[in-house]
Amino acid sequence: MKKIGLIGFPIAHSGSPQLFKDIFSGNDAILNNYSYDLIETEDFSLAAELFYKEYLAVNVTTPYKEDALALADEYAYPVGRIMAANLLVKDSEGVVTAYNTDCHALCRMLPQEKKVVVIGCGGAARAAVVAALEKGCKVSIFNRTRSRVEEFCLNLKINNTENIPSEVEIVDRHQLDVAISDSDVVVYAISEPVQLFDFSLLKGKIVIEANYKDPLFSESLLEPLAAQYLSGRQWLRLQAIEGYRIIGLLENQR
Repeated sequence: MKKIGLIGFPIAHSGSPQLFKDIFSGNDAILNNYSYDLIETEDFSLAAELFYKEYLAVNVTTPYKEDALALADEYAYPVGRIMAANLLVKDSEGVVTAYNTDCHALCRMLPQEKKVVVIGCGGAARAAVVAALEKGCKVSIFNRTRSRVEEFCLNLKINNTENIPSEVEIVDRHQLDVAISDSDVVVYAISEPVQLFDFSLLKGKIVIEANYKDPLFSESLLEPLAAQYLSGRQWLRLQAIEGYRIIGLLENQR
């Protein structure tokens, strides 16, 4: 049986194994020949060793999306811009290629040419920024540690091989309310409760949340504000489908 897995810690809560079964429900050719395992460890080197020995491909989640880059022999666009990978695929020669399917998912979720505020600067947030730039959006980003954002924005310009606009506005805490008020879309890519800004500023916005384990938003919560909610579950499913297409389990699904 060919093995696919998820590397991360902690991931006992992960919905990825069930999502694998749901996506391939009724497809016995896949379910009888592929397994999906959780590789949960605080030692990334152990997970990497297991991947090399036993797995065709692995998804990678928090806190190892940046560590995944060190395992790859090759990067698929736009991994270099995002500085994070969430999928590693090993070919028949043992060559490992890193992908970022979070960016693909966000390209599906984001509207074209809008104003987007991204909150956070982890792997998911950076994927959202790159996706928004690809959709022609005007992008602002907030993170408590400004130096982390500055490093990311510099990397965007250095790794701009596709000639996609790289200008991103970095906003501080005192600028965040204004940025959200002026935006069309808010991507919330941190797990902390919403205390950074006035919740009412989300009125009429599209709110995209990365967290699917313990979501901080919901349709019912945002309905009084006439805001549209795109959940972490939707994000998870879209990136998973793209990952399975890359691995070769799905065809012509984008």
